[in-house]
Amino acid sequence: MKKVFVQLLLISCILPCQAKNYQVMSPNKSIIVQIEENETLSYSVLFHGKTIIEPSALGRFEWKNEPASGNNLEVIQTANRSHNETWTPVVKSKHAQIKDQYNELTLFLREKKEQRRTIDITFRVYDDGVAFRYKLYRG
Repeated sequence: MKKVFVQLLLISCILPCQAKNYQVMSPNKSIIVQIEENETLSYSVLFHGKTIIEPSALGRFEWKNEPASGNNLEVIQTANRSHNETWTPVVKSKHAQIKDQYNELTLFLREKKEQRRTIDITFRVYDDGVAFRYKLYRG
């Protein structure tokens, strides 16, 4: 009985530790995007410490004449980048200059089995919003 309890305790400690977490913040640190890699990849968004988007699974893609990509993705590499630029629009409106400032995190993903296709997901976090973009590659 004691041996079974110790094994269960070890398993319960090991499984949660397998999750990998990534995050990127807005330049003024008011918005945080958190990405969790478990059996599925999910993201959540916090604004001034309050969750405004609960953990949400990232996409499953259907491919023509190929199996769908889904829960079998793993992060193989990450890249961070910051951008800070001011530009003047050609047609003036209420802004003489526009500030383009954000922090960015790109996750490079690959399927763990089958097709081994790759997908890049880029999260871009501004002081007033969040965006993400997928890039899909064929196997």
